[in-house]
Amino acid sequence: MKYTILIAALFCGVAVSAQEKESGLQFAARYARPGMTFGKEPWEKQLNKPVPAFHFNKELNSTALKGKVVVLDFWATWCMGCLVVSHGMDSLLVKETDAYRDVQIIGVNTKEKMVDKGYNAHDYWKKTGKGFPMVDGPAADSCGASVSNGFPTVMVVDDKGIIRKRWDGAGPATAGEVRLEVWKYAVYPRIKELPASWENVRVFLEKKDWLSALYFADALPENYDSNSVLKLQALLRVSEEKAAGYAQLLLQKMDTSARYHQLGTLAVKAIAGSTSMNQELVETGLAIYRKLSRRRTGNDFDLLAYCSELYWKYSVIQKTTAMQLAERSRNLMEELKGNTPAVKEQLDRLAKAFGQ
Repeated sequence: MKYTILIAALFCGVAVSAQEKESGLQFAARYARPGMTFGKEPWEKQLNKPVPAFHFNKELNSTALKGKVVVLDFWATWCMGCLVVSHGMDSLLVKETDAYRDVQIIGVNTKEKMVDKGYNAHDYWKKTGKGFPMVDGPAADSCGASVSNGFPTVMVVDDKGIIRKRWDGAGPATAGEVRLEVWKYAVYPRIKELPASWENVRVFLEKKDWLSALYFADALPENYDSNSVLKLQALLRVSEEKAAGYAQLLLQKMDTSARYHQLGTLAVKAIAGSTSMNQELVETGLAIYRKLSRRRTGNDFDLLAYCSELYWKYSVIQKTTAMQLAERSRNLMEELKGNTPAVKEQLDRLAKAFGQ
């Protein structure tokens, strides 16, 4: 569905004028983490400079792509971090939503034989069903050399051909950081004139355009009602840490009155239904449940179901922590050549309980 056909429908509800909303740059800065730039060269000097010319084929080259936001994803099959980042970007920017449909992502396979594990880049790309094209060969190696790529390296190039951000190395949040930078240059210009309204927030949530939904939610007055859960839903997909902080704020604002019962139930539902295994977030969801349970209505079967999901998540988190501590204990004992039968017996018992 095109954004343009939404404009007439989106003027309903409480709205804030475009002048009162923060800019896309301000919004992105609040939710961004620093780009990872390290190595022998000062990669930062490449930022805000034109990307070196590249030509992979007649469609994928720096001249043909002027006017589009481009993501260059440098990777190799032997680089596990590369595979994680490529998968993350494919999920967030391609498979999940069409909000980034005008963005050109290119998987640039370089130095594939530097560590030859017998893999084939084209076979891997086809097998994993990536939703964006992959290039290799001399043109790809030349492109990588021109920017001194690492493994992985991701670069966001704006519609004027300027390098706006670069990441060297992989982390659990890298794909999300790339999405935020892409949103700033590819999506924000398309939506910035729309009024901020909760109806807009709902529409963008339905489209799984989490950043646009959050952008408008941030611009609206906070009344701590059921609309607040819309903001929480967007935050859960953008930043688990900030979602946990916002859930804590909702918890502080709630009392046991009927007014907050729906808000609390919806908040618990949102946290339970998310994929997050963030301990602070799960614990806050359980704290909201406990506050709500002080005022039982007698028909809270839905709330009980959501809470059971949270307790299951909490048990998984605690089991994972227990397993990690036990493993650290065993490794340390072996490293120090400790001979403590009682501790070894305890660790063996735990390993059996964990199914290891």
